[in-house]
Amino acid sequence: MGFFAVLIPLIYLAPHGSAASVFQTSLNGGHWPTQGLSYCVGFIGNVATFVGADAAVHMSEEIENAALNVPRAIITTMILNGATGYAMVIALLFCLGNVDEALVRSQLHTYEDI
Repeated sequence: MGFFAVLIPLIYLAPHGSAASVFQTSLNGGHWPTQGLSYCVGFIGNVATFVGADAAVHMSEEIENAALNVPRAIITTMILNGATGYAMVIALLFCLGNVDEALVRSQLHTYEDI
């Protein structure tokens, strides 16, 4: 429910940028030596959404037909987390506006400021 409580107001109430600003703009705010390294460092936080996927493995002794149900649970969890995460990132990027202004306005609560 929290996902929808954030996503729906963000989509309907926030001003929207262009598709070009979302899909054709690359930022290197960390001043990394290459854009590729900047992307790789940026992916570290996104990988955290998949960290809990192995929770089903730890409960596999208690699951009926574990050889089939545990991999199914892991894959389903990763698909659902990936889809919701992708939707949130795309919505946030369309509503972001000027990144430099958003960072200056609120150093501690940039996400809420958007």
